[in-house]
Amino acid sequence: MGRKKMQKDAKHIRILLNIKSEYLRKYLEFLFKKEGDIFILDRNCDFGKYCFLNILKSEIPLKIEKTEQTVTIEIPKSKNIDRIDEKYYLYYDNFAEQKLNDLLKVISNIDFREYCISMREIKIKQKDIINSYLISRKLILEKDLTDMIKKRFQRNSEKNVISLQKMLLYKLQNAIKLQNKNISNSISGV
Repeated sequence: MGRKKMQKDAKHIRILLNIKSEYLRKYLEFLFKKEGDIFILDRNCDFGKYCFLNILKSEIPLKIEKTEQTVTIEIPKSKNIDRIDEKYYLYYDNFAEQKLNDLLKVISNIDFREYCISMREIKIKQKDIINSYLISRKLILEKDLTDMIKKRFQRNSEKNVISLQKMLLYKLQNAIKLQNKNISNSISGV
């Protein structure tokens, strides 16, 4: 259970949260800036807002067992949190942690689907889509997690796509041809 007195400084409060999946902990690194072992959350994305909404308070200190699944998040102080912080110990209970884990999974699934759709539109190969997704989201993971993503993609993929390199080269060639044509037209028009 993610319960701990938040550490105080002038601008931020820290709280512990258990993220059950290694994949989701890595995805959290894509969503938020990380300083050392601390994720810096803000309200600019849905998950950050939801983290703020699920904070609970207690009048007595609560014991926490920190595990390899535990991450530390840092929340900017606001008027409401600042007033609560002075009197209470803030934490996430098991139910709030489960909701946050579920939401993070949903956000990553939506992100993955949107990424695949955008890459399929430019006719990228399945393997290239998966590799570029993993690299772009900094999800360099254990082999079994990479295989999980590949299987997820295979369930949703189309069979006939071309490689990312060929498509990008084709687009670059067209852009260069267009630019050369524009330059030629402007020179002959002078």
